[in-house]
Amino acid sequence: MTFNSKTFDPNQGLVLDKETTSLCRMEVRENADLRWMMSEAGVLHGVMSLKEPCLPLVPYVRSMLIAQMLKPEATKVLNLGLGTGAIERYIGEVYPQVKLTTVEISQTRVEQTKRYFDLRPSSSGSIVVQDASNFMSRKIPEQGIIYCDLFDVRSNYNTIFSNDFVNKLWEKLSKNGLIAINYVLEDQKKLIITLVILRKIFAATAIIDIEDHANIVILAFKANKPNVESIKPYIKKLECTYDLGFTKTLESIQWLPQPSL
Repeated sequence: MTFNSKTFDPNQGLVLDKETTSLCRMEVRENADLRWMMSEAGVLHGVMSLKEPCLPLVPYVRSMLIAQMLKPEATKVLNLGLGTGAIERYIGEVYPQVKLTTVEISQTRVEQTKRYFDLRPSSSGSIVVQDASNFMSRKIPEQGIIYCDLFDVRSNYNTIFSNDFVNKLWEKLSKNGLIAINYVLEDQKKLIITLVILRKIFAATAIIDIEDHANIVILAFKANKPNVESIKPYIKKLECTYDLGFTKTLESIQWLPQPSL
């Protein structure tokens, strides 16, 4: 189904749940077609189709999932930040062979998402309730893809992307692994600092602008830039089942020059 994020009003719909224990104090609402989660401040955190729960509807999530197209052979995937479980539902449906580990700081969020957003137990997936920074200090298997959708509402959204944290991401990736980051574009200078940190560590970096949104998606590759042309036939075949605009997303990737040594 289609979802127009520009015209969608999250304040409409029937209220199903409202929790008051987490920092964001999330509310769950639904109408005849959709179920969504929004913060107490009115910020939309995720939307799910009631008829096709596995389809990611939010534009930045779709853009992040281009990582699965760029590395379809990945068997271990790490997702930092659960949200409404859009990544979990999509990977569980389309890539059932993937062992997915999700890290979420809030037990309340895990319980809410399990109850309202079709987050089903899976033999190939697990959820760890822990702060992502602490989890990344653990010894874990190398990951083919790491998704980062992390915001610290206690301070500034993107403060987590320090030199130390980015180095941990690099260390936890497999030889040809990549990371996909949902980055809130709150300050141009902060974005440049983050990109400089990434470009010094990773072999190739890129950004995807999300039209009419304050988000961008950052991609960073441990090895060299992938052969994008070789991926297009795979995407076209996949879109025969789920047309999620991945071809358009692939064409919108802006590759960044690496710093001179």
